Amino acid sequence: MTGLVMQRYRQPSGLRPVDPLRDMGAIADLIQASFADDLDQMGYAMLREMRTMGHLGAFLWFLGGLNSSLGAMLSGFVWVEDGKIVGNVTVSHSPHAHDRWIISNVAVAREYRGRGIARALMNAALEMIHGAGGHIVTLQVREDNAIARHIYETMGFRVVCGIAHLRNEHIVPFEEPPSLGAHLHHLTFADAKSAYYLARSVTPLDVQSEWPVRIGHYRFGPDELLADQLRKLIGKVPSLRMGIKDAGELRAVVIVRPGNQAKVELVVHPDEFGRYEQMLVAQALQHVHRWGGCSAIAAHPTYHPEGIAAFTAAGFCVSRTLLLMSREV
Repeated sequence: MTGLVMQRYRQPSGLRPVDPLRDMGAIADLIQASFADDLDQMGYAMLREMRTMGHLGAFLWFLGGLNSSLGAMLSGFVWVEDGKIVGNVTVSHSPHAHDRWIISNVAVAREYRGRGIARALMNAALEMIHGAGGHIVTLQVREDNAIARHIYETMGFRVVCGIAHLRNEHIVPFEEPPSLGAHLHHLTFADAKSAYYLARSVTPLDVQSEWPVRIGHYRFGPDELLADQLRKLIGKVPSLRMGIKDAGELRAVVIVRPGNQAKVELVVHPDEFGRYEQMLVAQALQHVHRWGGCSAIAAHPTYHPEGIAAFTAAGFCVSRTLLLMSREV
């Protein structure tokens, strides 16, 4: 198989490895055309960096001025037809384990779809990962992309979990959300470990293998408190960290993280599913509205449907659901 692949590499058309110094601009155009509905500000920033590398790649490479965030984009394969790049797959090493790899940016130009190009790109990626000693490979795909899902499923990938991406573009005034009484607390620095253990108890182990739960995600200190005070002074939404305790044990957490759009995170112990979600989401939106925020976003796992229901009941709409899929190599 490797000999066949290498023979293809020498052909003017077909499969070949990514050439970072000449392919970045064309790959950026292909990714934008294929995933325009899914790109956020960070995604478009990455495309700008790729196009810059496409124009000045050799010069920037010589100077060592390339952004390290582009590193993951430099390995993979492209498919060439009629002298232009019409297909791409990115292959990158997982930052969490030496034997785990990630496949991303599987894209084929619309007019070239249905010819087996995506499957050929995937086969090349899997062969590369196998040759590098990889044992597990993961990818993400939109739940509503039936064609891509079929390709991945026939190649042995299985769904690990889904993440629903939600938006509330117009937070309207509403009555004070129902009080949870003495059970509801503002979290302090000392609660970080409890929030971390709560998140670990909620998150399935196979999900944690790809997206580890980090205690630092729930820890905050003087820098964050000062930043929140500054946000209040200039009329921006500060952060919010609240939790529900029962018999001294943390059972649910809601966090609002500041940004161009406030990001709401919800974590509830499995034994409490369906009990606290709506009240906590209401508390979060009350906080955002109080400080002049008019929109919010959330990314919530599908293994907690009660949480997604609470977001939608509060005015959020699901913009897309991404499935995490994996297989052994």
